[in-house]
Amino acid sequence: MERERDAVAGVPEGGSEFSDEPPMGKAVVLTGSSALRHRASALLENTTFVPRLPDYAHASDEAGSKRPFDIVIAPHTLWPLQDDYRRKLQVQNYWSLLAPSGGVLILLEKGNPRGFEVVAGARKMLLDNHIASPGSSSYESELQSPNFSRVVKKEPGMIIAPCTNHASCPLYKSEGISKGRKDFCHFDQRFVRPPYLQNILGAKSSNHDDVPFSYIAVQRGQDLRSSDSEGLESGAIIQGNAATDAAFAGYDNAVPFGTSPPPTQNHIPNELEPDNTDLTSIDPEHDNMAPSSTVQDSSTAPPAQISPLVLPRLIVPPLKRKGHIILDLCTPSGTFERWTVPRSYGKQAFRDARKSSWGDLWALGGKTRRARNVKMGLGDEDGEGKVKRKEKGRKAKR
Repeated sequence: MERERDAVAGVPEGGSEFSDEPPMGKAVVLTGSSALRHRASALLENTTFVPRLPDYAHASDEAGSKRPFDIVIAPHTLWPLQDDYRRKLQVQNYWSLLAPSGGVLILLEKGNPRGFEVVAGARKMLLDNHIASPGSSSYESELQSPNFSRVVKKEPGMIIAPCTNHASCPLYKSEGISKGRKDFCHFDQRFVRPPYLQNILGAKSSNHDDVPFSYIAVQRGQDLRSSDSEGLESGAIIQGNAATDAAFAGYDNAVPFGTSPPPTQNHIPNELEPDNTDLTSIDPEHDNMAPSSTVQDSSTAPPAQISPLVLPRLIVPPLKRKGHIILDLCTPSGTFERWTVPRSYGKQAFRDARKSSWGDLWALGGKTRRARNVKMGLGDEDGEGKVKRKEKGRKAKR
């Protein structure tokens, strides 16, 4: 316990309580339980515990300097709010807490249809009112007040994960609660149960469990889709149909974005290869072309870098058959598609498709693709779901 406490508090294992390295940062944790605040404060350094969330969204600029945060993690905070407008105000408050130079907001809810609808509603609100996209840099406010402008300008921002597009969610076509929703974006995380929980559940065969969750991570102030973004060497990231078509064709020789390609070796052509000549080595005084030792073969050219923001993501566990793999992907163009990778498509692609897991990005393309039917259920707004169920029952009787 003492070693765990030292590790959490940042104390070196050698026993020295002082270190030359400065702390990585300071955290502010929101928790309403006084007992939990007292217990956690004994373990964590550079951490402030607050009983309530500061309301920066409605605070005036003269009220005091606002403290921006680099990361805001909000797990299971939106679903308890019954009204939709309260959830929007909460998300807007989270957004105002972020640092304008690249703060990250992570919203996490339960991995069921209601939790997905809460996260998808927050995603739609952020895209409609805060995050600027090509062709949608402003919106018209519904407030008729002389103190507010009719046209509100959005600010730079982007979705980091899990979406690789900024279009409307293909699984959230019907807004609000939808009864019988079968297809929704969620993932799972395995955790190890502590011994006391093992005894309570009476689980002797396995000491782990899988927890489904829905989430979204957005960044404020930085947009890699813009050519003005810092840290981009190959230009802005392009999403949409072009990115989906390129991913379906496959990135066989690409390397992950931000990593260095493997070193290449110079190719020295011999006299029997007259086509492999360097045109820059032509002697202007003699009409002959001497081979150059710096010529690089096309097979040894450095591979192109690929960003994870232009790849489709598996939002459903892959269906692994004997001779082919079926992948249900959310594409960079904002569509829900089913790609098939048969054994005949390629040895490497088929092997990687068989090893793929739920939530992975896919970069090796496929042989066939088609739109995936989305089972969104029946909406219940204004009795619409009840009418649809009656019509469905009449057709079944016929």
